Amino acid sequence: RMLIEKGADVNAKNANGRTALMYGASGNNKSLGMMLVDKGADVHAKSKNGLTVLMASARGGHDDFARIVINKGADVNAKDEDGWTALMWSASGNNESLCMM
Repeated sequence: RMLIEKGADVNAKNANGRTALMYGASGNNKSLGMMLVDKGADVHAKSKNGLTVLMASARGGHDDFARIVINKGADVNAKDEDGWTALMWSASGNNESLCMM
């Protein structure tokens, strides 16, 4: 929070193109996710391999985090470089509740 208050870019990407919001999604850190989204984090950002925030949530089976970004307009049909969608990631993890969301 302090870094953002000091002007840190909430949409900065690392060498792989991943953002703080993607890492929050992977770790299911809902409070971080909500704070980043409130500060303007891009729910449509894609990493170099096409991973989206929603896919990172789905891959980890994190329904609540997925709900946050879906409610903010995340593209549920986005595909990564292998053609996988968030639904496919959810199904591969047997996450029926996220598949039905």
